[in-house]
Amino acid sequence: KDEGLLRSIGLSNYVVEDYEELAQVMRVPPAVNQIEVNPFLYRKRTIDFFQARGIAIQSYRSLRDGKAFDHPLILELARKHSRTPAPNF
Repeated sequence: KDEGLLRSIGLSNYVVEDYEELAQVMRVPPAVNQIEVNPFLYRKRTIDFFQARGIAIQSYRSLRDGKAFDHPLILELARKHSRTPAPNF
């Protein structure tokens, strides 16, 4: 980073314990951690930990690869907000 060769780095699927191990040797703090987050898998502890350190969370599989489009909770939220299921998450 000091040499202008990178602007930021990111992590994928790091949990608190992984980050604590990495923190002992890292020279450039990560900007983002991409983890699976959806209404059925909400990782509050992990999200809070990374956000408290200024590391953004990026979700993947927000609706479980489309498998949750017809789940009653998702349909209810979509109706409540006058939307289709896809843009809610």
